[in-house]
Amino acid sequence: ITSKEFYEEYWEQEALLIQQSSSKHRHRFDGLLSKAQIQTMIAKNSMYYGRDLNVTRYELDKHGVKRRVTLDLVASTNGVVDDNDGEENGEGSANFVQADGDVVWDHYKQGCTIRLLCPHKHASQI
Repeated sequence: ITSKEFYEEYWEQEALLIQQSSSKHRHRFDGLLSKAQIQTMIAKNSMYYGRDLNVTRYELDKHGVKRRVTLDLVASTNGVVDDNDGEENGEGSANFVQADGDVVWDHYKQGCTIRLLCPHKHASQI
């Protein structure tokens, strides 16, 4: 499909599905960032919840809607580390808590997702 055809026939008019079944497409991100590289990144760098990474999972709310829950540790205003109670914190707090690799990977083993917010800061291949 040409860009002209796309804009004339599909742009904001109709859905367009382009399937890529080639082996090249399926493997385009292989080797970019492995689990082992992420573990090393967390172990060797000072990474902070909310600045460098998030630990999240999805849960159904009381209406049956799937919502992302963030499990990051946050520093409270009195300087004591507290958990985020699953609430997204929109406040621009500069008091980030350093992530402990063992705690991060325990959450991962329990089915949580590790979201890297700025992986390019800690991995030269990105």
